[in-house]
Amino acid sequence: MLVVPCRDCGSGLQMTLGGSTIVAYCEEEPTSLRITVGGQSMTFTGDVDPTKLRSTVPGRLVRFLVADGGHIAEHTAYAEVEVMKMILPLTSTVSGTVHLRATAGSALTVGKLLAEIDPDDPSRVARPTDRMDPWPQRLLNKKALSSTGFEGIDGITRVKGAVDTLWNLMQGYHPTEANISNEIEAAQEGLTSMGLESVTMEKLASTRSFLSGFLDAKTAHEKTKAVIQCLAEDYLVVESPFDTNSREAAIAKLKDENDEDLQRVYRIDFAHHQAHRQTVIVALLNQMGKHRSLMVSCTALLERIGSLKKTTAYGGVLLIARYLLRQCALPSFEERKEELCKALENDHVENLLKGSYNFDLMCSVLFDSRLQNLVQPTLMLWLRRAYFGAAAVEQVDLWLHSKSWFGRFNFKQHGPEFTGLYPLEGTGLIGLFADDSTVSKQFGLLVQEATKHKNPTTATVFFAARADTSQDDVAHLCSEVLSEHSAVLKSSSVEVVTFLVHGAQQNGPLIFTFRSSTDFAEDALYRNLIPTTAHRLELQRLKRYHLSMFSTPNRQVHIFSAAPQKAKSSAVETRLFVRMYVTPRDLGLSANATLTTEDAAHVLQSAIGATEFARADRKLSTTVYNHLFFNFIEVAFDLGAMHALFMKLKESFATKLYALGFREVEIKFRVMTTGGPVTFRVFIVNPTGHATAIRSYIETLGDDGQIFLQRAEYQDDLDFPGMWESRDNLDSIPESPLYKDAMSVVKNMLPRRREGVAPATEEKQMRLEPYAHMSEKQVRRLNSQLMGTTYGPDWLLLIDVVLRRQWRALLKQRDLSTAIPKKLINSTSFTLRDGELVQGEPSPNCGVLAWLVEYLAPSYFNVDTLETASRRIVLVANDITHNSGSFAVPEDELFAAASQYARDHKLPFVYISANSGARLGLISEVKKHFKVAIDGDAFSYIYLEKADKDALDAAGIKVNCEEVLAADGSTRLKIVDIIGEDTAHIGVENLQGSALIAGEMSLNYATVPTISIASGRTVGIGAYLVRLGRRVVQAKGAPIILTGYMALNRLLGKDVYSDNAQLGGTDIMCPNGVTNWSVANDLGAVESTLRWLDFVPAVSDSTVTRKQLTLPVADPIDRDVTFTPQRSLHYDPRNLVCGCDTTTGMFDKGSWIECMSDWAKTVVTGRATLGGIPCGVVLVETRTTKKFNPADPADPESVASINPQAGQVWFPDSARKTADSLEDFHKESLPCFVIANWRGFSGGMRDMYDQVLKFGASIVDNLRQYTSPVFIYIPPFGELRGGAWVVVDPVINHHAAVEMYCDTTARGGILEPAGVVEIKYREAEVRELIRRSDAEVKSLTTTNPAEAKKREATLLPLYNEVATHFADLHDTPGRMKAKGCIIDIVPWVNARRIFHSKLVRKMAEMDAVRTLLTEGGFATETTAKLALESAFNKTAHAKDASFDMAFAAFLAGEECKTFISAHVSTHQTASLRAVLGNNAALLKKLLEDPALRKAVEGAL
Repeated sequence: MLVVPCRDCGSGLQMTLGGSTIVAYCEEEPTSLRITVGGQSMTFTGDVDPTKLRSTVPGRLVRFLVADGGHIAEHTAYAEVEVMKMILPLTSTVSGTVHLRATAGSALTVGKLLAEIDPDDPSRVARPTDRMDPWPQRLLNKKALSSTGFEGIDGITRVKGAVDTLWNLMQGYHPTEANISNEIEAAQEGLTSMGLESVTMEKLASTRSFLSGFLDAKTAHEKTKAVIQCLAEDYLVVESPFDTNSREAAIAKLKDENDEDLQRVYRIDFAHHQAHRQTVIVALLNQMGKHRSLMVSCTALLERIGSLKKTTAYGGVLLIARYLLRQCALPSFEERKEELCKALENDHVENLLKGSYNFDLMCSVLFDSRLQNLVQPTLMLWLRRAYFGAAAVEQVDLWLHSKSWFGRFNFKQHGPEFTGLYPLEGTGLIGLFADDSTVSKQFGLLVQEATKHKNPTTATVFFAARADTSQDDVAHLCSEVLSEHSAVLKSSSVEVVTFLVHGAQQNGPLIFTFRSSTDFAEDALYRNLIPTTAHRLELQRLKRYHLSMFSTPNRQVHIFSAAPQKAKSSAVETRLFVRMYVTPRDLGLSANATLTTEDAAHVLQSAIGATEFARADRKLSTTVYNHLFFNFIEVAFDLGAMHALFMKLKESFATKLYALGFREVEIKFRVMTTGGPVTFRVFIVNPTGHATAIRSYIETLGDDGQIFLQRAEYQDDLDFPGMWESRDNLDSIPESPLYKDAMSVVKNMLPRRREGVAPATEEKQMRLEPYAHMSEKQVRRLNSQLMGTTYGPDWLLLIDVVLRRQWRALLKQRDLSTAIPKKLINSTSFTLRDGELVQGEPSPNCGVLAWLVEYLAPSYFNVDTLETASRRIVLVANDITHNSGSFAVPEDELFAAASQYARDHKLPFVYISANSGARLGLISEVKKHFKVAIDGDAFSYIYLEKADKDALDAAGIKVNCEEVLAADGSTRLKIVDIIGEDTAHIGVENLQGSALIAGEMSLNYATVPTISIASGRTVGIGAYLVRLGRRVVQAKGAPIILTGYMALNRLLGKDVYSDNAQLGGTDIMCPNGVTNWSVANDLGAVESTLRWLDFVPAVSDSTVTRKQLTLPVADPIDRDVTFTPQRSLHYDPRNLVCGCDTTTGMFDKGSWIECMSDWAKTVVTGRATLGGIPCGVVLVETRTTKKFNPADPADPESVASINPQAGQVWFPDSARKTADSLEDFHKESLPCFVIANWRGFSGGMRDMYDQVLKFGASIVDNLRQYTSPVFIYIPPFGELRGGAWVVVDPVINHHAAVEMYCDTTARGGILEPAGVVEIKYREAEVRELIRRSDAEVKSLTTTNPAEAKKREATLLPLYNEVATHFADLHDTPGRMKAKGCIIDIVPWVNARRIFHSKLVRKMAEMDAVRTLLTEGGFATETTAKLALESAFNKTAHAKDASFDMAFAAFLAGEECKTFISAHVSTHQTASLRAVLGNNAALLKKLLEDPALRKAVEGAL
């Protein structure tokens, strides 16, 4: 037995063995225990009792093969189970009598007891016995403490233990029974020994390698910093991969970076999922914050921690890190306090109001026993600050009594917003007490003073509390103080009592407000708010919600959780209202200073940080319709630059705000004018997450005191006829800020409306109302977003957003002054009426939405005429808020009808998938009424009573029953079939509907351009639909699956899969080729879809001329291709298309769109334009790639593998990818360029088994039927050999559509020259060449044969090169052209201009050939093409130097049209003669009979 020190880490045991730390993991399985140490696993079986028959697999018990009490023989099956749709037998190893312990049809888990056996011979059954021996005593010994109660260890041991504890905690190891706070506290205490001389970094780093980079740290500060920095760096190493990625994406990235150390991937993943690590890093940051020099020296580290983005996981960490960064940039608290003291001593209070001295500084002075001489001016400053800008304060009196300060003053508020929050006028009292005991003793003195006043009175109480006192404890203490004097207070004129408690919180005094209206119970909504300024938060506008306040460390930010005051509100309707009022002092500005972008960003960041902290609480983490309100007090805004300011903030913070659930931001501020102050409100709303609207208003007061909002974004918004004259007695309101002079000034401040910006369509004027509840549409929108997708109707908005972005990019890049069209998209909704597809609003009983969408694509913009052609698509989307987006008969019928419409009109079909598969259900009405017949202990049948059956019949619910006689003689209606209502679609009819739409989608792909977007989740038939449409855009977090992970886990009997992304996320569907494009979100999905639509024709009709696309970047055709591959150097094949850095490729700049990039990486496919003409492109990867084969979590024996794949070789997956791409391009009627650089197919055993032959043949199949131009081009230093040449040779195609070309340096042949030499130029022939060519060898052959052979051996490598060169000369472009295998040699540098001419010529040629085939009587494309060339050779065009340009000009000219018309006319005449000749007798009879002749003439 080996004894090693170990500790429980929750999921395993951490052990120290041979100076190394290893972890043993134990996984308890139903019938065994699996122990894994260092990656090696061993399974220990449990109590294996052969008389207890247990399920060995998960599944469903189909039936028992032996009756209860029956006898079973040894090794005989006793039951059958269904596992993954397979029937498996379970056998017994013991013979005996069976006693059943389960029922047929029940679900099984591994180890479930099914039956027990009384064995025929018990002596033959071996049962396990328990060992009761005690554990060895040495394993039970514990480390003894010294007699003093302290551990008998020295300083270096203490520090090592502390470092080990923190390091292990950061690695994720923490005993579940240990108190994490105690462990961290003990470790931090151990780090205090860092200052000892005996503690050196050399000693620490000797066994702790992570400290080896800090050996020069000598002082306690440097050593402590080294430890904290190492721990924090490890935190970042672990968290950074998961910060912006899902777990699957993070692990995939880590695997790529650590493919030779997968154990490190596991360690990082394990540590990331241990929640206590956040507690450790928070403790370290708090420790850092207590030592300013340490904090400042770690600024760079704090910035890295503060830059983490996943706020739900790191909210508390981010808040503290950013707070510390802010503190680093500010003077220390002591420096600011000293500055305040000097100002109090040397300046007047009125002047101090302009300073940025906050209440925490004032309280620090008030309770500093050394600064009692400054108490009076500090209280005066606090008083002026608390009532600043809100009231007139006079008759202030302050005095000292019994070592406590008391004060009295009169105040008068102004403004209607104070009503109900604070007395409008009255007397204020102040009490300043040293501590909580003093306030308990002397508060009565303040109460006595209050009884002397009859007018409304307020009391403000200051006292200090211990630093370790919690907020709730302080609130309870304040309540107790008031309760002692409650009777007197209730009979007095005191309306509000406010406590300001110093010392209990580091960043400012705690504030508690108690009102007489609630019998002096705390008004928790106003905690930490000065009552005189609380109105600035406008909480009265939240009166339609039930509110609860959430405290955050940032005292400026007030967060309220709000649930709507209505019946049956859903959880999604609970929201956060985050509110701030901001004064110049909060920003360190002078009064009425103009707000800068930096100031605004600081305020916004404060709100974000506090919200992150709040949303770390699970109760608030799911709110998704939050509201953010800022009220700027005496902070000026530049109205002319206001919109630009908000747009800058949007660029920086929109993503963060949306991630925190903010959908509305409201900003209130005042603008000072010569006519008085004008109050503005700006509303920034983004309900969908993709379209932000900014609206600004000015406030006006109505006759009834109600606030109205008037639109004020541009100058003409204030040109509202009669706006100011329509208000009577406006000037009679003394506090009203708005009148004509002020409006004139404001109007001049506002910017003029920009050209192309249309006036808003909504009302220019509205009331300022309390915040409304969410509309049903918004609730559905939020539910969709919570399920990871976009609300159905909002997809049209996303299309509009993307189109506007594309238009802006086009106009900016082309430097065009044209305005974006006002309406870019027009949609018509479809519905089914009597089985017919008609225009109309969607049915509320259907979860599929269908539209005919017409939009203006910027790629269709003509820069010469400044006109834009529109195009149409049929768009179908699931509404996931309707029965989880499941498919039933109504959804299937609408989907099928929309598909038929797209095919009839030859329009592209776009399907947006967010569903739960086929709808499943039960007839709930029958469920409520049926009864159960029990026969003994067994279930017999279910039945209905006659009254219930009659009620169901009356309701139209069909149930087939048969009469049976019960034991008591009564008649029962035994249920045979439950059919339900005609409109109840809950079973097999939905499967039939799924089959219908599967066929429709397959036909769509075969008929019209079809694409699918996978958003949210795509399940069952939804998964088949997107695959049948072939082109798939998948958003991250939107799995495509057949069965959910929880169902599979139940089937497997344990938690194997963690989420659906493991089964069908982008990490699965992109590498397997199902998904063509992976995007970050739905907006990216729409963008990818619209870009793909640019490449497909507007209608699937060969007679319609395709549009030439207009791209943002103008790229001339007549230019060189400057990216040039080099011999024997690998390169990215995409550079051939789009260039690299400053070089250019063959196709238009910015047009390349790759598809299926993560699948079959030895081939690259995509789309690009050549002179604006859309084309498909197939490229060959020249570099070695890696194919990753994942392990299946359901199979413990499976392992992940990485297989290298050589460049220039077709493997099974890349051959399939090539074939699929050719089929897609063919369906899209795209011309295709194959940049061929293959050495052949991989023909090894594995690849042959994986069907490389089948997929290679598929390339031939798809190239054979291609009807658009195809150009095969061998690039510079490229080669096309063996079977690779065979499957792309032009003669494969039966439509004369394929042409082959090559570069001057390209090669083509059966084998590579070296291979040819080995077969056809053997060594003997090479030696003969040497003897024939080398004069010295010739002479030595006769004089000294031995020396001749030696020289031959010396020259052999050189002449092998000669032989290889000789063989290579058989593969040159000249020979390929001479043999007619290629049409021409095209130098790569001229490829762009030459192939554009050829493409234009070939497209026109094939259009003409198609006409001659269908109407001109030609039998084949070849004969039609030869006829066209013959006609061309007779024209003047034939003399032009460029055949392609000349032939294209001929095809577009009148001569060709005349030639085609003649052939068409001739063919029609010949066809008519043939018809007449074949029916001559009938025609003669018709003409001879006058009656028949007259009838024919009438018909004609």
